[in-house]
Amino acid sequence: MAVTALGADRLAPDEMVARQTNRAPALDGELTDEIWQAVPRIDGFADPGTGGAPFRATWMKAAYDAANLYLAVWCSEPVPARIRARGQKDRDVWKDDSVEVFIRHTSEPSEHLQLITNTKDVHEDYQHLSADSPGREWDSAWETRAKIGANSWTTEIRIPLAELGVGGAPVRGDFLAFKLGREMWSHLPPDMPGTAGRVCMWPKGRTYSGSSGFGRLYFGAKNLLVNTEFTGVPNKQGFYPSWHGKPGTHGFTP
Repeated sequence: MAVTALGADRLAPDEMVARQTNRAPALDGELTDEIWQAVPRIDGFADPGTGGAPFRATWMKAAYDAANLYLAVWCSEPVPARIRARGQKDRDVWKDDSVEVFIRHTSEPSEHLQLITNTKDVHEDYQHLSADSPGREWDSAWETRAKIGANSWTTEIRIPLAELGVGGAPVRGDFLAFKLGREMWSHLPPDMPGTAGRVCMWPKGRTYSGSSGFGRLYFGAKNLLVNTEFTGVPNKQGFYPSWHGKPGTHGFTP
């Protein structure tokens, strides 16, 4: 996990924020929890091959508490009866209608985790140790609950922060290298080659799998300052309420 610098809380297209919560969402695939109603959704998914709109609309939301990262993903699906879910634990789940989470959990650019889940909550998870590595099987303690609706399917994901190398509760402004993809097989022949019309990805216009093309997922806010509106009266050092200077540094922590 990395730490960002001070700056205005304006997000680039490849940046997103996970909202802090003290009420963990129920893991049921409903996406009706209070936190999901408060968090803005992240659109901006695209076909990584063309950079254009995905074949099926997709969005996500993110939240966290002291122990877990939570993701809510909504996937448009006009013909739910054709959803494909044949994969088994750690085998061919990516060939199903599924969601894939990619997280870089160390400072090594080529190392990352890949977590895949389908509509039956069957998981395939890998730890990639180098750019050329096919990934080794890695059984994470993450959990999911999917739900198929009349014209969509959803999944809620809970990933323990300890699995991501986050020691203790995240600090506001810290971030993870992150990307999320969706496999769409319901409208395609089972063995169709290539990825055209089959996948979409956030951030937009990036590579799908592999160790490149990551965006940033910030905890709490991109800005390290809690009092970004400069309200109140500054102290003798010029710090406003909720600013705490660190001697010997040029930054602040909340």
